[in-house]
Amino acid sequence: MSTLGKVLAVFCVLLAVGVMVLAGMDYASFRAVRRSAFLHEMTLIGLPVDKDDIHSEFPDEPTAEKLTPGVLADLFKGADGGQDLGGPAVATVIDELERVRRKVADNVNNAGSLDQQKQKLRGYLLPMARDIAERDRLRTLIDDGKIAEALENLDRRFAEAKSPPGGDAARNRQNVRQATARVLVNLSADPAWQDRVRLIVGIESAAAGLNHWAHVQEQLATASKAAIIRDQGHFIADYQELLRRILYEDQNLYEAERMLADEKARVSRRQTEVQQRLTEVQRNMQELADLTAAANTEIARLEAMQRDLFALQQRFGLALEETYKLDEKLKQSQATPGR
Repeated sequence: MSTLGKVLAVFCVLLAVGVMVLAGMDYASFRAVRRSAFLHEMTLIGLPVDKDDIHSEFPDEPTAEKLTPGVLADLFKGADGGQDLGGPAVATVIDELERVRRKVADNVNNAGSLDQQKQKLRGYLLPMARDIAERDRLRTLIDDGKIAEALENLDRRFAEAKSPPGGDAARNRQNVRQATARVLVNLSADPAWQDRVRLIVGIESAAAGLNHWAHVQEQLATASKAAIIRDQGHFIADYQELLRRILYEDQNLYEAERMLADEKARVSRRQTEVQQRLTEVQRNMQELADLTAAANTEIARLEAMQRDLFALQQRFGLALEETYKLDEKLKQSQATPGR
């Protein structure tokens, strides 16, 4: 081979190597761009609903099979969901729904005291109420300490999100995505959790879920306002009736106090009169005692005089008897002659 042929051969080899290097660089760039686009698309539309969910433009394989551990790690970077409801990366909406269902139940059961369990349930369950009546029923359920029944209510909502009514498979998956968004956005207002929800269901479904929540809250606010107005009317009527009764009772109380004051005055006068009568009684009793003592002294003096008079009568009787005897003897001596 001539020298020129050798140079051309070496040049061709070098050219082929360069073409291969450039092709490899272009393919790596293509893969990087495609990976970035895929991650961006997942951020926009959310994770596949289940392992059989496929992209309408790329029906070659289920989307979940493309979510390798490395892709999931990049996708969930900075989107762990926060301390309360956060967790590891998942590949489908259904997987996240089931994970959160277990997480919520564990958070409630492991809350500690009954009051702490009630507080947890109020945060999870009450925002899901569709109207005032349901909210009041749920609040009563929690306040009564029916923890198991409240958790069953939450489980039903998760189950309904997994199996909403729908038509074909694609439509039903979209219903699952939207129903899941309505459940997940209501569980917590933590920004970290809301970021994870947007990643799970997609920005559009998350926004729809938030709009649904806002609409429900607006209805609750309207119903609450109507209830407040109704209760205010009842309160005003009750207040006026109570005010009338209070004024009536106040008048009665005034009359009763006046009568009580009069009665106290009468009682005071009666007590004064009684005290005066007691003083008079004591004085009369003292006078009676003095008179009794004087009478007793006089009686004793009369009894002594009576005894002296009786003794005097006895002596007079004896003297009179002796006089009769002497007179008899005198008559006898005068009647006997010669003496």
